[in-house]
Amino acid sequence: MVELKIKTRPIGATAVLGRLGHPRVTSETGGQVEVVTGASEPGFNPLDLMFSSLAACLVLSGRIAASKLGILDRLSEVRVHVTGEKAHEGPSRITRFIVDFRVEGDFDDEQKKQIAHMAEEICTVSNTLKSSPDISLTTGQWPSAPLVVVGNVAVDTFEPEIVDQFADAGDALDPAGDLA
Repeated sequence: MVELKIKTRPIGATAVLGRLGHPRVTSETGGQVEVVTGASEPGFNPLDLMFSSLAACLVLSGRIAASKLGILDRLSEVRVHVTGEKAHEGPSRITRFIVDFRVEGDFDDEQKKQIAHMAEEICTVSNTLKSSPDISLTTGQWPSAPLVVVGNVAVDTFEPEIVDQFADAGDALDPAGDLA
């Protein structure tokens, strides 16, 4: 039997904006994107990033679904387009996500639907958007010690056995102390 080894990936992002210019977002792994602010500027605005996160997660989850179903070899492409409807009254938010999920390959309509629905169940982003996650907002100086995030609780600790216990469970260590 093959032993699966799961490697965790640091999660989180930091956005920085000076008096002038555009916001720059940096992921915990060093990826960067400049965020546009004008309606006619090409690039990603904050809503585009949210829509693209859902689209990317769903296409990856679609491929995972095809693999779990044992039909990955027949998959040519998964394509997802995401838009949304904004609330007409405050607070500012998206009230509805509109997802066009396309599966290309040697599949009948039922198999395509099965891949799409399974992908939605697998996708961390869609699962998060369907729930009501807590947002923990702090102000002031960032803590010098990393926070261990467990569900909706942050623990400020450097105790190796505590950190190892949570890291083994797959929870995220946030070295910036920024809770997303």
